[in-house]
Amino acid sequence: MPREMTTFDPKSIPEKLKMADRVWQQQTINQKWAVVNIPTFEIKMKDDMIGQLRKMGVNAPFSAENADFSHLFTEHTDSPFVK
Repeated sequence: MPREMTTFDPKSIPEKLKMADRVWQQQTINQKWAVVNIPTFEIKMKDDMIGQLRKMGVNAPFSAENADFSHLFTEHTDSPFVK
């Protein structure tokens, strides 16, 4: 996403993508790298999602004893769980 939305022109996207592709194609495999940023978001629902998941038999993510998300969070020593 552009840092400054007031000067952003959506019509410039195709040309910028073509330019990025040309640069990418010219690089060797050792020079190629990418950074992917995923924006933070929040989801609100009227229904109780945890209750619905538990009815379907999904229980481990909601238990401090049974949840194991350690492979997702390398900088935490404790395994997080969904509260």
